[in-house]
Amino acid sequence: AEELAYAILGPSTVSSGKYFKVIADATFNLSGMKDITVDSTVGDVMTADTDKNWRTSGDGARTFAGYFDGNGVIIYNMYSGGYAQGGLFPRPTNDNTQKTSWIKGITLLASRSIGYHTAGGIVGEYHAPDTSRTAAVENCKVLNCWITDNNNTNPSAQKSSGIIVGNITHNTATIKNCFASGNVTSATEISGGIVGQTSLYCPSLSIQSCIVLGSSAYPIVTGSN
Repeated sequence: AEELAYAILGPSTVSSGKYFKVIADATFNLSGMKDITVDSTVGDVMTADTDKNWRTSGDGARTFAGYFDGNGVIIYNMYSGGYAQGGLFPRPTNDNTQKTSWIKGITLLASRSIGYHTAGGIVGEYHAPDTSRTAAVENCKVLNCWITDNNNTNPSAQKSSGIIVGNITHNTATIKNCFASGNVTSATEISGGIVGQTSLYCPSLSIQSCIVLGSSAYPIVTGSN
């Protein structure tokens, strides 16, 4: 899991414009909570004691800026909390020469994602420095996860959550072939089934062939540009 963390959470210079592919049939236990397994329910996740925080830095510059092919990887027992963005990829960006970035082929199970601005299962906030950039999340699954702002009362916080992506800023973005089931997503102000919200002049968002089952009853996308 150390190499996974280095690629996803390391300085953007590590990942900028680079391609990462996980080996076939890989499974990672991120050891975020006690007594959580691949078969744990969202109820187990909501009541489990935390153990190891996936996100260990609040430095916004430490953001993934490349291309990540999970190749069907299974990741479970993630706890991402205590910072502005929560998620497996807390705040990826396409601030690179190619002006694009994508994440695909990941199954996230039995995990807890908390962000006082934005929280998502796969991505907390997909950020771009300007509106000329593109981003995509494809072929990802989120099952039995809790995604929340943890009842944040800070008036300056965005307080949004989405099962796949919490927030998309500036990007022309595509969410494609994603599946979610058995999750609980909640935020003080904005929650979405696939995406919590788009903001800061997001030019367009295309959601294609995505399914949400057995999750909290929120719409596909909420919020505004």
